[in-house]
Amino acid sequence: MANNMKTNNSTWKGMERKVAKLFGGLRNPLSGGSGRHTRGDVIHPYFYIECKLRQKLSIWAWFKDTADKAKKEQKIPILVIKEKGKKSELVVLDIKDFVESIKKVKGKKENEKN
Repeated sequence: MANNMKTNNSTWKGMERKVAKLFGGLRNPLSGGSGRHTRGDVIHPYFYIECKLRQKLSIWAWFKDTADKAKKEQKIPILVIKEKGKKSELVVLDIKDFVESIKKVKGKKENEKN
């Protein structure tokens, strides 16, 4: 039986707010075709950010396995996925690890300028 539970507006809006805060952006209240700044869910100067909230994604099982193995080696887990027939791959990374990595890269670039 299919799960037809609808997600409460405050739940997905809350997720958009959290993501916007982590990236130093603003939640776009008019995302999609109505947006003035961007069609994305987050207004950001460098990234086009879409937030998708679903009941269940099978990718989480793959990522959990990767994260468990990475933890044993004290490394940041990165899952690369590809659909057969597609030309490119996608990278799956915990949002906190991604934001911290960006901060480190930005800090290194600023130190190189000095």
